[in-house]
Amino acid sequence: MLPEARKGLMDTLLGIDLGTSAIKGVLLASDGRILARERKATELIRPRPGYVEFSSERSYELLGEVIRSLILAASGSKVRAIALSGATGNTLLLDRNGVPLANAINWMDARAADDLRVDPAGITPAEIYRTVGWPYFRGFPLVELAWLKQNRPDLFDRAAMAAMNITYLYHRLTGRYGMDHSTATTFYLQDQVKRAWHKPFLTWLGLRTEQLPVLLPSGTVLGTVTARSAKDTRLPEGAAVVMGAFDHPSAARGCGALRPGKALLSCGTSWVGFYPVADREIALSQNMLADPFLSPAGPWGAMFSLPRIGEKVQEFVARTFAAESSMSARYAKFNETAGRSPPGAGDSCRALMENIALDTKAKMDSLRLAGLRYDRIVMVGGPAESPVWTQILADTIGVEIVLTEAGAYAGALGAAILAGIGTRIFADETDGFARIRRSDRVVRPGSGRTISE
Repeated sequence: MLPEARKGLMDTLLGIDLGTSAIKGVLLASDGRILARERKATELIRPRPGYVEFSSERSYELLGEVIRSLILAASGSKVRAIALSGATGNTLLLDRNGVPLANAINWMDARAADDLRVDPAGITPAEIYRTVGWPYFRGFPLVELAWLKQNRPDLFDRAAMAAMNITYLYHRLTGRYGMDHSTATTFYLQDQVKRAWHKPFLTWLGLRTEQLPVLLPSGTVLGTVTARSAKDTRLPEGAAVVMGAFDHPSAARGCGALRPGKALLSCGTSWVGFYPVADREIALSQNMLADPFLSPAGPWGAMFSLPRIGEKVQEFVARTFAAESSMSARYAKFNETAGRSPPGAGDSCRALMENIALDTKAKMDSLRLAGLRYDRIVMVGGPAESPVWTQILADTIGVEIVLTEAGAYAGALGAAILAGIGTRIFADETDGFARIRRSDRVVRPGSGRTISE
């Protein structure tokens, strides 16, 4: 039973985007107003070359900081529900009390990249791709779990739960273990069409189904906020905790890319192009990443990835503008320098933006030829806040770039919409997006300026 709204308090929905570089959150009023936004930088741990980890306990602390800041920013409101979305594909082992046995292994970790022993016995990469919806490579939880079983049996054999960080956070909030079907795609243990754990993979790893979270559709209530997590986060005890989605499908919800013919360019640690498609086979035929998205009633999601672009840009900016006092100041200098330089002048900042734009165009052009067409591109993420970069992309790709009010918080806004679906404040994703009060802007090729819509 959902808690009744207190008299005089406005109902709100809280959406969280668990990003690789930051945890972002939005507080959305039930009438569609975005009341507050918050961001906290995450902390990666690199104990040796090729290893990329993070602390799940610290992740919970940062989540609490984001939630508390959002609630304080809108004191005349009552949070009805919270949903978590984000960059998943990490690997975490928990003991019988839900306590992490070690740091979570980040999706960028490469410890098993050259280890042939982690390949599932008797199962081809083509079979893995068709089963889980993502092409196989030596990374992500299927492989990392095999690596842990071989190299850290002291941890693997003690694990009561094999999960991801988002599962741990759900457990901290509700006392229950859950994973939505979109997020479970990046776990590589789900049969994506059957929406169930794939027994051949579990048998190969020696895992039982009771060692895995319950699988639920996005927008489904997992449980409610416990007294303990209410004390930690200031969320109301009994507020609904709703299943979210992988970060890019969540961002698609937040910017309205809900039907075939739409295209989303989500620019984070990796740059990802997201297309709603009528049939999963369209994604597989182009060797794209498939996501359940709005199926079975609506379209699947098809994604391509230009990996680690954001990470490489961050390294360039940090190195080039090291004299600046903060990363925000360095990025401001990066954009200012690129903006002062005309095309082809040889400035390294502008050249970096142009080269990434050309790579993006090449990939999107090849998919256009395969039938994935669009008239405009909705762009979200940090680069969407750069007038220079958005104009370069519009000029290079040759189409209008739509910038939403959500910007870098589109994934968190999509999670808030799912929180609204779970509490029946919104009927579905289309209803939720239609109710959001927003002011889109458009960057047109060759215009050199942004136009409000």
